[in-house]
Amino acid sequence: MSGAPIVTTDEMSDWHSMMVSLMWNVQAWRNWIQENIDRAVTNPSHANIMLDETWIKFLRQVTIEALQWRQYNNFSRQFTLRLAQRYRDKKIASIYSLHVFVHDRLAPRLEPLGAGVGGERVRRGARRRGGGRRLRGRGHLGSADYAQLMEYAVIAAVVAGAVQTLLESSDDDSSDDEDFIYCFGNRAGQNIIPRIENYVETTVFRMTDETFKSHFRMRRDTFEFLINLLGPDLQKQSAQYGRHPISVEKQLLLSIWTFATPDSYRSVCDRFDVGKATAWRTIWKVVKSIYNYLPVYIKWPTPEEARITSNYVYQRYGFPNVLGAVDGTHIKIAQPKEYHASYINRKGFHSIQTQLVCDHKLKFIHAYCGEAGSVHDARVFRLSHLQDYCTAEYFPDDTHLLGDKAYSIQPCIMVPYRNNGNMNRECIRYNMIHSSSRMMIERANGLLKGRFRSLLDKLPFKRTDLIPYYVITCCILHNICILRDDLIEIPILVNHEIPAFDIDVEVNNAIKVAGMNKREQIKNLINNL
Repeated sequence: MSGAPIVTTDEMSDWHSMMVSLMWNVQAWRNWIQENIDRAVTNPSHANIMLDETWIKFLRQVTIEALQWRQYNNFSRQFTLRLAQRYRDKKIASIYSLHVFVHDRLAPRLEPLGAGVGGERVRRGARRRGGGRRLRGRGHLGSADYAQLMEYAVIAAVVAGAVQTLLESSDDDSSDDEDFIYCFGNRAGQNIIPRIENYVETTVFRMTDETFKSHFRMRRDTFEFLINLLGPDLQKQSAQYGRHPISVEKQLLLSIWTFATPDSYRSVCDRFDVGKATAWRTIWKVVKSIYNYLPVYIKWPTPEEARITSNYVYQRYGFPNVLGAVDGTHIKIAQPKEYHASYINRKGFHSIQTQLVCDHKLKFIHAYCGEAGSVHDARVFRLSHLQDYCTAEYFPDDTHLLGDKAYSIQPCIMVPYRNNGNMNRECIRYNMIHSSSRMMIERANGLLKGRFRSLLDKLPFKRTDLIPYYVITCCILHNICILRDDLIEIPILVNHEIPAFDIDVEVNNAIKVAGMNKREQIKNLINNL
């Protein structure tokens, strides 16, 4: 124990009574408001009472009480912080040390209070301190001293409970967390950085629809659709404990801003007035919530949808029986902590492979992410289990995907002819139409990275087990926007993709021969048009 003055019993008693009164009043006020709101919502004659003056007066009263409770609750939190700042340089013995001290003096009679070492140290520290009432160093501990000691224990418990209550919710804004760090942890008050306040409540609210879309890369109605979709997952489950959680709107805006901009965590935290830990938890909470809808928004097309895509591609480009196009793309990442050499691709930077399959609407029908950047596209194709889809059940009416020369030819994957310097006119025409038809996956990839521009930059995450969830979440949001006709102009992106090269892939020779025969038939059909 240091020589800092200890808080006297009288001072701590006043603190104790004020804190208990504040905590009790806030909780009782909240319960009263919640009961009245529940009664108002569950009123069986709600529709008939809406026009009644008594009902309107009651609603006005509940609203006023709710606003007053909010102000009072904020005041109580600030008051607690001010008290903590006042006493932050003073020492309060922990409950454990107090129990050790009591046990050392009243061993046989107060055994339930706990045993342990260190009682003598606490006793010597109590004798050295000059402030407040002294505890007797020897002899019998009187009832007054015991009551004084128990009062310290109760007050310490109340302080600990108040701090834990205010810091309980992991979803809350962490601005007050930094105040507590200032009071209890960082006593010098260093590195407390002021942040932008009320960005969501004021600035975003006043944005025009055009400005909102330019910032968050989606329309307001799409954002409201996401609020209704994800609200139950993002809302705090219990409103009776902890501090005010971040609103669903703020959680979603913070996460979408992170997806849509190559912004640092520090900048995001400054804009949305949250701490780094809070921003991290919020983003991954939203990612987890959106990822749960993977089977709903990224799914293989039905036979009818496959026919629509096939007819569209054939009428526009002249390539028959196309179900979709497949390609791989590299997502830049920071150097991983483990096996970082495996993530270096042929261009020399760390990346994670992502394989995408899209239809004629640029909507993804299959997405796979997670392989290291050094893995070839053909191997990613096998590891993604897309090879298992190569059956008549998933490719009805002899349909197929279009892929570049990195993939092996087979009946379900049509690739261009290799240019060995002796290609004839028919093969050149086939390759030209094949390339034009396959451009839809390039446009889909450009639209994905143009909408969620964090995928263009180096992702700041080092946990490679979480990055695939982040990338697939962006793909799900991409599909939601496509389904709601929420389109953006496809940007012209600098080509950072790694050129494909030919590779011999382990594909059954009979399957390869069948694919080559099918390609010859398509080539003849194209050149006879």
